[in-house]
Amino acid sequence: MKTTLIAIAALPLALLSLPASACFKVYDASNRVVYHAQNPPVNMAYQIHQTLPAVYPGGQGLVDLIRHVHRRVLSVVDHAVGG
Repeated sequence: MKTTLIAIAALPLALLSLPASACFKVYDASNRVVYHAQNPPVNMAYQIHQTLPAVYPGGQGLVDLIRHVHRRVLSVVDHAVGG
């Protein structure tokens, strides 16, 4: 019971690190990956549709949070229950 409570208490802390765990992908017009990294491909002070075409003409952007969220949450729960 105590380990479950620790895992539940640790969950919000894991969720606070979401922006750092984003994965950015840019696809060209032929749907080939031309950029894949944890750092954004463009200045994120502006909306991505304003900056992406200048760097990757015809490109489409994708921010993938789900895969990294599941991995981080599961690792927090595993450590809390002794796994």
